[in-house]
Amino acid sequence: MDNTPIWESITPDWEVFEHPPPAMGALDPVSDTMETVGVVAGMVGFAAGIYHGIKRSPKSPGWSAIGYGLLGGLVPIVGIPVMLAQGFGKPKRR
Repeated sequence: MDNTPIWESITPDWEVFEHPPPAMGALDPVSDTMETVGVVAGMVGFAAGIYHGIKRSPKSPGWSAIGYGLLGGLVPIVGIPVMLAQGFGKPKRR
């Protein structure tokens, strides 16, 4: 056995701590941009869905606004085209 003190044998390898890993997303501005686009699309889809739901169903505007708002907010890539295909803000034909 060598005569090395125990505290010297268990010291960490300091080279590992010289270059810490970058923060998440710090080196990827594209993912930050896409996240921002997704959040903005969800907010716009939610607001557009509420408006469309109120105008589309005058007999029960509350439930229609909640439904279209959730559709536009949670799945804006589907909700916004559906609203446009139905005629954005136009009443339902009977």
